[in-house]
Amino acid sequence: MASAAEDNAAEGHETHLRTRGGRSEESDRTLPAVLGSNFGDTVGGFNGGGAPAPLDRRAQEEFQTDLQEVERGLRLTSAVPPGGADEAENTSIVEVQLMAARKLRQLLSSNRELLIQEVLDRNWIPLLLGWLSLHHCPSVQVEALWALTNVAAGTTEHTHVLIKHGAVPTLVSLLDSANEEVLEQALWVLGNLAGEGVQARDAVLGAGVLAPLLRCLEARPGVLSLLRIGSWALSNLCDGQPRPQLELAPVMRALQQLLRSTDPEVLSHTCWALSHLCDGPSSHIKTVVEGGVCPRLVDLLSHRSWRVTKPALRTIGNIVCAEDDIDYTQHIIEAGAVRCLRVLISHSNREIQKEACWTLSNIAAGTVEQIQTVLDSGVITPLISIATLARTDGEVRSEACWVVLNATSCGSDQQIKYLVSEGCTKVLMDLLSETSMVMMALEGLERILQVGEDDSRRTGGPNPYAPLLSAQRIEELEHHKSQAIAKRAARIWRTHYVTCAICNLRFPKASDATRFCSECKCFVCSNCNCNIYHLTFQEEYWAQMEGKEAKEATEKANSKRNRKQRKKQKLKERKQAKAKSDSVDVDGGDGGDDAPSEAAPARAGSEDEAR
Repeated sequence: MASAAEDNAAEGHETHLRTRGGRSEESDRTLPAVLGSNFGDTVGGFNGGGAPAPLDRRAQEEFQTDLQEVERGLRLTSAVPPGGADEAENTSIVEVQLMAARKLRQLLSSNRELLIQEVLDRNWIPLLLGWLSLHHCPSVQVEALWALTNVAAGTTEHTHVLIKHGAVPTLVSLLDSANEEVLEQALWVLGNLAGEGVQARDAVLGAGVLAPLLRCLEARPGVLSLLRIGSWALSNLCDGQPRPQLELAPVMRALQQLLRSTDPEVLSHTCWALSHLCDGPSSHIKTVVEGGVCPRLVDLLSHRSWRVTKPALRTIGNIVCAEDDIDYTQHIIEAGAVRCLRVLISHSNREIQKEACWTLSNIAAGTVEQIQTVLDSGVITPLISIATLARTDGEVRSEACWVVLNATSCGSDQQIKYLVSEGCTKVLMDLLSETSMVMMALEGLERILQVGEDDSRRTGGPNPYAPLLSAQRIEELEHHKSQAIAKRAARIWRTHYVTCAICNLRFPKASDATRFCSECKCFVCSNCNCNIYHLTFQEEYWAQMEGKEAKEATEKANSKRNRKQRKKQKLKERKQAKAKSDSVDVDGGDGGDDAPSEAAPARAGSEDEAR
């Protein structure tokens, strides 16, 4: 018969290490609203998803008048530089442009959706890009950038309009601007474009944005507004599937610098960038780990803001689940992550709870030493509580169960004994009802039973773990629609459980409650007696029945004979009484000599009758 190990290999059960799979990315791809305080109104709320609200007649007339004023300024893009031949004319043009730019900002504040639609309908994108070339008038550049930022924060269609009109190279060129506000606003638009999908991201990277962006971050480490926008834009440039082709060395230097910040927003965006890199090829993970950022990421698990904790946790989780020849998990363990994860599984944020359990489950799929680190942290008791409480969120419970599944499947005998003592068997039995986890649950239960069987052989006693499981539930799985599940359940049942042939109750094999009858060739529980089915018993029974029948026949014959004897005795006694009575009558009678001769025939007749 094939061994359990051979069957496991043949069945091809699922890998213990689990990537994020269907988890959604939740980094802020769109414009961070908090940054809007630097530039007036924010644009984070614009999504271009619905039709603009209609204006009344008067408001519509005012709106059209304002649009005409803006359009006049947009078309005056041929101003001569300062110091040119016609300085007065140039000043007049700049003033018109500034008035138009301020009106544009006002319209963005009051009628954003209507204005964005007008910008697209009137084909103002090339004119706004023309304003970006007015380097001698940064105020106009900023207003143009602000309008483009709102467009970029709209729908994907709006983003593609900007890219189609060649906005990206112009915006990248502004990253060398001497004006901080122009530089930051240009970076803001580029970040929004990069966050609108892989095609837009690659267009931004293809325009050479990375080098000037990294120069800006390196040259201005003390400018918080720039660090916030820059870290956010860099995160968007690292995001998307497939992952972008990046020159990792300079990117890592910038991220290492940003990780030293104390600002929660910068830290959040930086950790998201690292998480995106670690969700890519092994070479990216190797670069991140070798960059020495793991201890800092572990420190950030305890940050006061969940917006920092979550991406730091995601990065660590992506490192742990990497499948490579290099054991990156050990770097995370040595940085002290497990004790932090022990705290995070009880976090008030559901997503952080889930990510912490997910990360622990992948650590529990590692070596025996790594599993021992998880057990030593004291995390198993609260995890089993999370997995068994009815009020626990379904996704959090699922991840908590995976920790138990992996630990029981990959742990040593002593570790499994500890897990059983903590109550892991209830978790595994509950998972037999979960379609996606039933195979792993059976694998864990079989491993537990094997450990118990080894103890049973050493001590000569029954398997101590078999009674902890529901034999009936395992037997039911023998009829599962999945052949692999049915096969494994049948093997577990055949190896560790029996059914009483008489009462049909289920019992652990080799327990004190059952015995194997060599004559019946079956198992019988202590409450049932199979002797009545044995041939020797039947022969004895038949002999007893024959003896009983013979005895009853003898007794019946004797009884009949006795009745006859009693009847004869009664007749005899009656005759004697009659005879005596007759004798008395004769002796006391008056009759003469003829009397005896006359009575004799009568007696003779009576005797004949009596006979």
